[in-house]
Amino acid sequence: MHYVIGDVARTLGLTPGALHYFEREGVISPKKGDNTRRTYSAEDVIRLISYRKYRSMEMPLKEIARQFSPDGSMCGEIAAKMARQQCQAEETARRYQMLAEDIAWFAEHTMAASERIGQIDVDTMPESYVLQVGKDGFISRDREEQTRVAAWLEYLPAVRISTLCTENGRSNLCYSIDADRARFLGLDAVPGTVLLPRCAALHTFQRQDLSYYDNPSNAFSALQEYAMVHAFQQAGPALGISLCVECRGSERNTILEVWLPIR
Repeated sequence: MHYVIGDVARTLGLTPGALHYFEREGVISPKKGDNTRRTYSAEDVIRLISYRKYRSMEMPLKEIARQFSPDGSMCGEIAAKMARQQCQAEETARRYQMLAEDIAWFAEHTMAASERIGQIDVDTMPESYVLQVGKDGFISRDREEQTRVAAWLEYLPAVRISTLCTENGRSNLCYSIDADRARFLGLDAVPGTVLLPRCAALHTFQRQDLSYYDNPSNAFSALQEYAMVHAFQQAGPALGISLCVECRGSERNTILEVWLPIR
């Protein structure tokens, strides 16, 4: 039984150009009739389905072509290639699992913010690592510090745009990440990172206008006033995490989740 190029291309989801490529590479050997119309044998079709199988494993195209060439791979070599692809697939699965967890965190906390803007309660500030660089804590002119930030930003959205407020009232933008995730990714070892311990804290969600970027301390003012009225004292650096930016007409408001450690 032989099959014409259109039927093969449509069934296997391959372009005629791809079929011509595999013919040139010696993967398949279609027969050409008097009118140069190509027909494909069952062996050709099975090889092309096998190509789809290996591509689904994300093997490189040229490597697959070599595998089916006259000087292709033996069984043991193929098994070794599959083992490498298995490791890559497992790593990809772990990466996507972490991505799903990070997206879920943002979705959950953004929804909570939409329902509780301005409300103040006592909660536990999560253990986090923060990274500050440059004069504003965010971007530096120093090449080494730029490299540190770049290393952190490889792991967005686990890394979060944040604000840090010290006990003396100094506030700067920064980057933060959950402590367990930082240790797993090795970001805790990046020079300049600081650990913020888990602790009791005043907690709220804040809506900040554009002035926040020039005065990040604005994010903490409501909690600081509340602490003063209720005779609490700040017990360590306060943290604000940017959840999203609301856009309505010409308005741009940053939504933050904010913690102020207390004693």
